[in-house]
Amino acid sequence: MIERIGFSRAKRMIMIDIIVDLVFGDSCKHKIACAILENKKFDYVFKYNGSSNSGNSSVHNGKKIVTHQIPPGVFYDVKSIIGPQCFLNPYDFFRDISNLERNGIVNAAKNIFVDKRTHVVQYEHIKAEENEQRIGTTRKGVGFCASDKVLRVGKRVEDYPELEDYMIDVHDIFSNLDKEDAEILFVGSQGTFLDIDHGTFPYCTSTNTIQQAAFLTGANPKKLRIVWGVCKSYDTYVGNQDWGLSIGSNDEKMLVEYGKEFGETTGRRRKVDWLNLDNLIIAANLNHVDCIVMSKIDVVERINKFCFYYQKELRNFNTFSDMQFFIESILFTKTRVKNIFYSGTPNHLELAKVLKDCL
Repeated sequence: MIERIGFSRAKRMIMIDIIVDLVFGDSCKHKIACAILENKKFDYVFKYNGSSNSGNSSVHNGKKIVTHQIPPGVFYDVKSIIGPQCFLNPYDFFRDISNLERNGIVNAAKNIFVDKRTHVVQYEHIKAEENEQRIGTTRKGVGFCASDKVLRVGKRVEDYPELEDYMIDVHDIFSNLDKEDAEILFVGSQGTFLDIDHGTFPYCTSTNTIQQAAFLTGANPKKLRIVWGVCKSYDTYVGNQDWGLSIGSNDEKMLVEYGKEFGETTGRRRKVDWLNLDNLIIAANLNHVDCIVMSKIDVVERINKFCFYYQKELRNFNTFSDMQFFIESILFTKTRVKNIFYSGTPNHLELAKVLKDCL
C-alpha cells in the first residue's frame, strides 16, 4: 500500500522537495530526479552543493548524457540554478552546456543560472591538488577552492565577466517567491557520509551534503514538503579510506561488472560492498527522509545474491523479496520513512511509472 504524499497547491504556496544521497554518492540521484520531473512540474531545480567533482548521467531520447555541474531541470525546460554553496569550474560548466546542446537539449543555455556568490575553481586550485593522494579526491581543485573561500581570498562568479549571462542573485528569487506559487526541487551532490561535518572525516568532500544544506541557498525551511533519500541495493565508495567489510573477491568483481561501477568524472573503479543497513538508518534519520528510492535491484538479482549488514552482521536471504521485507520492517520502525521504492533499470521512465501513484 503506497502512502500518498500531499501535493495539494494553495494560493501563493511554495513547496520544496529535496533529493539526497544516503551513502557515499553515485546512487543515481539524477535518474531519480528525472523520474520525479517526468511526473511533476517544478518551477526551479537547484543544485545545492558540489562542483564538477561528481558526474551525473541521464538518459534522454535514448542517449546517455553525462553532466558534472548542471542541475537536471534543463532536460525539462525548467530553470536550473547552481547555488552559492557550490564551486563552479568555468571550463567544465561551458563544456556541460555544449554537451547538452550537442545532444539536442536546445534550450539548455537559457535555463541555466549560477548564483553570483558561488565560488570559482581556478587553475591554481587544480594545479595544487593534482598530486593529492591522502584522501583520494577527484583532483578537481575543490578542496583548495573551499580553503580560499573560508580564508576569504577566493573569487566568485560575480568577478568573472564571461559568466555574466548566467549570473543571478538567489536572494531576488526567494524574495519574489513570496508573491507567487512555486515548486522547487533541490538535488544534492555526493552523499551523506561524504559530508564535511557528518561524514567519514577526513575522507569526505569539502561541502555539506546532507539535505539541510539545501537551505543554505536562502530557501525557506518551513516550505519543505518531502525529502527523497536515494541509495543502491549495495554500497559503493571512491577514495582512500579503509572501507568495506568482508565481501568476497568474486562477488565484488560481479557487482563492479554488472553495476558498471566506474566513476563518470574520473573513470576510477568504485569499491563495492553489501548494503550497510546500519548506515542507512543513520542517514535516513539525519536527513529526515520521507521516501527512499533504492536503485540497481537488477544487479543483485543478476548475481542471485541478497545480502546486507545489520548490527554489524552479514544477513543473507534467498530472494530479493525476503531481503526487501526485512529492510522495510527495520526502516519503517527505526526511521520516519513512509515509502520505499525499488528500481531495477537505468531508464528513468520506468522508475517514473513506479513513482506515479505516489506523486
